[in-house]
Order: sequence, then C-alpha cells, then structure tokens
Amino acid sequence: MQLVQRAENHLSDESSAAPSVTTEALFAQLDFDAYLRKAIGAKGTEQAYGIGILLADITGFCAAAVTGALAFMISAPGTSAQNLPVMPLAGAAATALLATIAFLSARDHYTYRIALARKLPDLALSSVVAAAAAASFAFLSGDTTPRLPVLSAALAFAPLALAFRRVARMALKAAGCWNIPVVIVGEGDWAVRAAATLQAAPDLGYTVAGAVSPPYGSARLGSIPWKHILERHQARMLVFAFDCHARLPANLIASVVRERVPYALLPEQTGLPQAGVSRIRLSPDAVLVNYRNNLAKPVARATKIAFDLAVASVALVVLAPVMLIVAAAVGLDGGPVFYGHNRIGANGRNFRCLKFRSMVVDSDAALARLFAHDPAAQLEWARSHKLRNDPRVTWIGGILRKTSLDELPQLFNVLRLEMSLVGPRPIVSLEIPKYGEDIAFYYETRPGITGLWQVSGRSDTTYVQRVQLDSWYVKNWTLGRDLAIIARTIPAVISGRGAG
Repeated sequence: MQLVQRAENHLSDESSAAPSVTTEALFAQLDFDAYLRKAIGAKGTEQAYGIGILLADITGFCAAAVTGALAFMISAPGTSAQNLPVMPLAGAAATALLATIAFLSARDHYTYRIALARKLPDLALSSVVAAAAAASFAFLSGDTTPRLPVLSAALAFAPLALAFRRVARMALKAAGCWNIPVVIVGEGDWAVRAAATLQAAPDLGYTVAGAVSPPYGSARLGSIPWKHILERHQARMLVFAFDCHARLPANLIASVVRERVPYALLPEQTGLPQAGVSRIRLSPDAVLVNYRNNLAKPVARATKIAFDLAVASVALVVLAPVMLIVAAAVGLDGGPVFYGHNRIGANGRNFRCLKFRSMVVDSDAALARLFAHDPAAQLEWARSHKLRNDPRVTWIGGILRKTSLDELPQLFNVLRLEMSLVGPRPIVSLEIPKYGEDIAFYYETRPGITGLWQVSGRSDTTYVQRVQLDSWYVKNWTLGRDLAIIARTIPAVISGRGAG
C-alpha cells in the first residue's frame, strides 16, 4: 500500500512553524526529555552520547577531586602534595565516584538526552550522594579522612560536570554523533507545531529531517516500509505527533515495534501540566495518568520560599558594591535613586515593585507628550505596555535596562515575600483583563525577577505568548526548572536578547 505523504517536506522553512510558536515550543529547551523518554533511540549515536557524557562526568569528578586537594593544602599551611593522606583520600574518592556514576546512571543520564530542568537538580543531588559515600567509606574503614577535601570536591562537581558536558557535546557534534535526525509522522497543525517544538530544543540534538502522513486507511500496516522511510530521509528515528482529537491505530505502533525501528510519541498536551505527573498501570492496555499542581502543595511552596530567601540574601551581600555604584550614577541628575511602581502580586495583592530609576523624573508627563504627537507609539504601548524607543529613558537608564541591572532592588521585594526569584512577569492592574481566565494562574504564585518571559525573547515575544508562558510556568513548577531558568537568564541578559 502506497504511503500517503501529503505532509512530506523537510520543515526547514521557518514560515511553516511561524503560525504556531506555542508555549511548549518556547519552553522545549527546558523540558523536552519527557516526550522522548521512551524512545528506542538511534543506537550508534546514543551509545556515543552515553560514553561521551560518562567521560565528561568522570573528568569533572577528577577535576573536583583536585579542587578539593588544593583547598585542603591552602587551608593547612605547610601541607604539600607529599604530605596528603593519599590512600584514605583515594579510597574515599573511588567510592564517591562509583556512587555518583551509579546515581546518574539510574537517573538515565547516560541513556537518554536529559533536559536542563532535570540535569541541574540531578547533578546537585549527585554531589550529596558523593559526599555521603565518601563519609560512609571513612566511617566503615576507620580512616580519619580530612573533611575539607571531600566537601570542596562535592561542591565543585556539579559546575565542573556541566562544563565538561558542554565540551563533550561540542566534540560529539563535531564527530557527527550528537544530532539525531527524525521523521515526523502526523498531519495538521499539531504536526507542524511538533516540528517547531523539536527545532526549539537544539541542545538535545533532535533535528527534523522530514514528515509523512500517518496511513490511517492502510489495510496492511505491517507492509509499511518504515526503515525505507528513515533511509530515504537519512533519519534515525520516527516521531509520531498526534493531537488530542486523533487516535493512532494500535497496530500502527505495533508495526514499528515489530520492525525494531527507533520511535517516540509526541502527543499534544496543550493546557495539561507536564510536571507532577504520575502513572498507574491498570491493565496491560490501560494506564491511569494523574496530574497535580506542584505549587498547591505546602512543602513545595515552603521549598520555593526558602530557596528565594537564601539566594536573595547571598545575592544582596555579593552585589552590594555594584548596587552602590549604580545608585551613585542614577542620582547624578538629582532625582531619586529608586522607583517603586504598583504591581499585582500573589492573590491579587498590590505591592511596590522596586527598581533603580531609569527614566526622567517627569516620566508620566513625557509619555503623555509622546502620545500626543505619535499615535504609533500609543498603539505600541496599548499592545504590550512597552516602547522599543522610549524617550523617557535616561542615558544610565538605557544601560541599566540593557543589562537588567535596574531590577536588582527587587531582591528586597523577594526578602519581603512580595516577589520570587523566578515567576510570572509582574503586571499592572490594567493588564489583568488581558489574562482572561488565566489570571488565576498568575495569582497562584509571586511574580518573579526573572522567568520564562526573560529567557524566551523578552520584548520579542507577543503579549499572548507572555500569558501562555506565565500560565505554563505555574502549572509546571519545579525547583529544577527555577534553577534552569536562572541559569539561562545570565546569557540572555549578557546578550541583551529581546531587552527593552
């Protein structure tokens, strides 16, 4: 039976994905591994990937061990490399390395592509596992292993492992062992959005090589030449993309399994949480999927608050010299250093959102004068409450906005539990109607200094996309995602991507 290929194309034309840049696509780089978790994946490439990441972690662990030894030598004057207790440290290090590799292997780090939202907390936990393993070795062996090298190495492992994994990714990409070309099996709008979602996750290496329509009307699905389809598109995996209204025939998937063709399922999950999902197998053919809101749990809310307070306190101490310099520069024109604007917080409460003043003192009057002779600027303001070329911004204010340094005083809002480090973009009361029913998600948590909006293009995103991003974040909160967003905020701010 000839396979219908109405959707066959290489989907490299960006215009094909432009009409539906969804929240899932914008957030795919943070959490796409859930879609391809059950993939039987392109064996050669995946084996090279697993070996490369394993070697990166071992190298990172060795570098962390050296860091620990150096920390011990610095803290104990007169200690040299010859005086170090080599055997106890070597035994503790070997035990910690084995425990770390076993933990990360159990978490599938050497089997599947792991997204940053899961990678960061897993690496942090692996440091705890390594420290516990080293302490257990010292206790059971009776050795008095110095504690400082162990603790220093444990703290250094996560950032070093991330750095060496990046090097490994570059080497694998250069060797042609990173990217996995896939063929989309689907039709309609969701197939196009699925392609956009894959293309929005370059860090995970899945590239769209082509697309075919599913053969719903085929009488003999076993005769479909799946391997030939992959060979023709020079691809290594099939991705079945179907929306909530479509039903893939069971024997369609069975035919792929029988041919031992690598495949993955990419179902539409618009509006459904992707975090806090649990599965209960009721029978061989039925699985009960439970969805829950993580932020509705008291323990999760307490964890987020504790994380915010701890990081904000340390950040204020570390950034105090920078904030003093910025404050002096802002006050050169004789105006106030800080600017507080009424914003909507959790549960609809108003609060004063602090910033370093980046505008002229009479900014409201200046805005009225601009609207009086520039209708286009007034329309731009009505759409997004932003102006790309805002005449009210001072010279120092332009620098502060470009680098996001104007938002540093919001760390005080975090300490007052009015804001969070990561959360929805703070809005004013006039923006509430634009959220519609999704305002309930906004009210569920505190607005953030950074968030999905900041790492997804900032002013380059539309207002509808901002609402989608805020709602998606609340429905899918985890501490790992907060860490991932913070990690991605730094390069986004440095590059000035979408700033304005």
